[in-house]
Amino acid sequence: VYIRGGIDNAVVSDGNCYAELTGPEGVSLRKDTTLLQNPSTTDCRTISINTSQLREGAWTVRLIYSSDTLEGKSNEASFDI
Repeated sequence: VYIRGGIDNAVVSDGNCYAELTGPEGVSLRKDTTLLQNPSTTDCRTISINTSQLREGAWTVRLIYSSDTLEGKSNEASFDI
């Protein structure tokens, strides 16, 4: 599973970017990543998760960014293992 996203119209050098996953029976998982600055945006580096680390069933994922001055969450996405 590959998770990636970015922050439009903001160039930041600090903060936290991570994915929150929720799976079968309420299992939750957090995967942190680093930031990648571009001239007019900031991206969260791609998060890679081996499917052997995830239980079979339905999962949801949301990418979250937070810093001292900005905060944001992606829409929730769903996938099945």
